[in-house]
Amino acid sequence: MYLDSLDITGFRNLEHQVVHFNKGSNLIVGLNGAGKTNLLEAIYYLCTAKSFRGASDDIIKQYDTDMFRIAGSGEIFDEPVTVEVAYRPGEKRHIKINGVMERRVASLYEKYRAVSFGPGDVDLIYGSPAVRRRFLDISIAQVKRGYISQLWEYKKVIAQRNALLKELGDAYDSIGAIEGEGLLQVWDQKLVELAVEIHATRGMFVQAIMKIAGEYHRQMSESDSALDICYEASPRLDEYSVDCMSEKLRLRRGRELAMRQSMYGPHRDDIVFKLFGQDCRNSASQGQVKTVVLAVKLALCIYIKDHCGEVPILLLDEIFSDLDRNHLDCLLSLLPELSQVMMTTSKLDDIRDLSIFESILTVEDGRVNIYNS
Repeated sequence: MYLDSLDITGFRNLEHQVVHFNKGSNLIVGLNGAGKTNLLEAIYYLCTAKSFRGASDDIIKQYDTDMFRIAGSGEIFDEPVTVEVAYRPGEKRHIKINGVMERRVASLYEKYRAVSFGPGDVDLIYGSPAVRRRFLDISIAQVKRGYISQLWEYKKVIAQRNALLKELGDAYDSIGAIEGEGLLQVWDQKLVELAVEIHATRGMFVQAIMKIAGEYHRQMSESDSALDICYEASPRLDEYSVDCMSEKLRLRRGRELAMRQSMYGPHRDDIVFKLFGQDCRNSASQGQVKTVVLAVKLALCIYIKDHCGEVPILLLDEIFSDLDRNHLDCLLSLLPELSQVMMTTSKLDDIRDLSIFESILTVEDGRVNIYNS
């Protein structure tokens, strides 16, 4: 799997242009603010219809344009594939695959796949639970067909159930007697059925990633440090089944009515990263956190390969200044195991061995050019 070219219009500060890549390792050089991270973001957006920075489409669009468009061409399983994503405010995204219009955003996840790592990814540990849930869902969506549709359906159920909880909560009294509880039970059933499936999928994903990431972490840290990734499902149940979760909702009905919102389910799940049994948020150094996150991202590459047959495109932003020499050398030694890699740096002098890159590009004021030494 690799991208041969990227046709960009109206995206961030990038000029309208066609950028060509090598199917191996590509180095992208530019000063801070030149647009090199935006180029990686455009690739990631082409694969997921999402920004790895969490930015909305309106923010991504250049302020003086009425839309943005990204089109990528390359190969998947030795077959040519073209993908196009366009966005105009007030409209749904326009998606084409091999020239054919697609209605489902999920169609993108079945083509080019990408994994990104950069300075902002420490939020995977330090950030809010929403950041970690987003990581879970985008990662799983790249390998499990129908998962996005399942999430959308769950989101609709939560919205309807929350609206009913607000309405019934206003009439709720201290005895717990309410009218309309039968309708709430209908939404309970829909929530529970979807929740149990989503929880199971997320739990299996976390277990699989932990095993692979643990080995990468040992290689990069050159120690026997134990990396654990703990999935904390909401609610916490000894047995995650429809019956057990339904009973939990029944017992906590009063709390949800008092809070006027759904307090249990995948929308409140979280994951915790631990080293030596200690939560990384509280005990790990910045360097340890970066190593943990990088190990997880590399593990995701292998996980996608195992489930989809090809290694995803790996996007590495400013790793030469973000990792120490030992960790960087270990990472670079792993490149032959990977597929297409895009790496950025603002300091070309920091790169000791340019021979590992098949292509070197420069970015200046949003314009991408071939590097001339």
